Amino acid sequence: MKRRQGQPMITSFFKKPKAYNLDDAANVDKNFPNNSECNEQSNLSFKVNSGPKMNFRVEGIDEENPVTTTGFQEIVHPVWQANRFDIGNTNRNSLDDTTKKNVLSTKLLPKEKYKFPTEKSHNRNFQPKWITNDFTWLAYSASEDSVYCKPCWLFFHEGVGKGGYQNPGKLVSVGFRDWKKAKESFKKHMEKEYHKVCVLQATSFLKISTGKQLDIASQLDSQRTKEIAENRAAIEPIIRTIFFCAEQELPLRGDHDSGALSLTRPEKKDGKFRALLRFRIESGDKNLEKHVLNSSKNATYMSPIIQNEVIQTCSDIVTEKVIDRISNAECFSLLGDETMDVSGTEQLSLCIRYVDIPDLQAPVLREDFVGFIPINDQSSENLANVILQRCDELNLDMTKCVGQGYDGAANMAGHLSGVQTRIRENYPKARYIHCASHRLNLTLSNVMSVPAIRNCLRVVSQVVNLFRNHSNANKIFQETIQEHAPDSKKKRLLRLCDTRFIERHDSIIVF
Repeated sequence: MKRRQGQPMITSFFKKPKAYNLDDAANVDKNFPNNSECNEQSNLSFKVNSGPKMNFRVEGIDEENPVTTTGFQEIVHPVWQANRFDIGNTNRNSLDDTTKKNVLSTKLLPKEKYKFPTEKSHNRNFQPKWITNDFTWLAYSASEDSVYCKPCWLFFHEGVGKGGYQNPGKLVSVGFRDWKKAKESFKKHMEKEYHKVCVLQATSFLKISTGKQLDIASQLDSQRTKEIAENRAAIEPIIRTIFFCAEQELPLRGDHDSGALSLTRPEKKDGKFRALLRFRIESGDKNLEKHVLNSSKNATYMSPIIQNEVIQTCSDIVTEKVIDRISNAECFSLLGDETMDVSGTEQLSLCIRYVDIPDLQAPVLREDFVGFIPINDQSSENLANVILQRCDELNLDMTKCVGQGYDGAANMAGHLSGVQTRIRENYPKARYIHCASHRLNLTLSNVMSVPAIRNCLRVVSQVVNLFRNHSNANKIFQETIQEHAPDSKKKRLLRLCDTRFIERHDSIIVF
């Protein structure tokens, strides 16, 4: 196939070996091969026109095995020698961190007796003082008779200019050898933005290599650890305030409890939770104050959503500990009862009764609450499914369930299709026992059929209502107690419980 005119041959892409002759060997160190060339070639031959075999004396080489024009021994440098390193014919991508450190921390110049080549037209040559005194970031290449910027040569990876498409050229990708304008060019190079960036990278690299600075991974990890500690210090007082409100049974919400927390008392109440946070800041909680002042609007961690999440997390932790104790028990029983809350929602409370045996301690009979379950359908089928689903969510082993305790309502205690029957169909050992407290309450309720007891309770109820509903009567009652029983801790009468007959005994005792 005829080659297209102007198309280069494939051999043109390969670097041609340089031919040396005696006329070019005026400076031995200039033509001496570097380490990479020595390792790649086992026999380097110089092209000699005439003359006898010549011996070159190089520092660090055994005099008994001199390097000749026809060959040389393989050289291994156990220590760094700056005058052996030639930046002009070295592949920077092949350097390890130790070599990079040596390149940056040493002056890359030939030996003191080295004779720098002179320009024939202007009689100028490289001045070593440029490296030793003025521009310490320069490195001289004897093979090219040029200089490079060490930081840029090592750390520059992208183009410059708009779009990053321009090659930085001299001092970076190629050597600089215009000695007439050398100092001016060096000063201009120092003002380049990419040079400043590379110098910063080189400085950081040296600090990291000498242990004066952490590497990027360690810095990121250290910064991340610091941020975690700061975030925890900021959110801890918020969580502790929620704990305090829960322990003291205080409501958290207010009429206006959204948005940023005001450090001054607002015109409208924003709830006890926010008031307590302001109190903490006024008392000197600097972490919370810093968080309130510097946090963004969507990261205050004080919203009702966050409050609910914290409460739910606490519930999950407590429930997990309870379930761990139940799982270690040999058996357990289910206790359940349903009632309507103040919002009108039917709630099923579920408890577990079991024997806890702490390490090296006496057994303890425990009844632990494991949650409220909203109920929309009060049928026995739905209630049984809800209870079993909740037990499954808690990872309870229902094969250990040996008892059920509910009230005597038909949907719970029915022997044909009640909740207890449906659960026993799947777990036969879960024997149903009518709740003793409910049975006692029903028994006591039946005593109302006795006229004397019925009349007595009616009189007690009327007397309690008299003193509680009339301020003058209550005042006389308080004065009488102060006069005849000043040490008494009871100052008011208690109303009779309307829903649970058994709870009326407290009112009778106080009366």
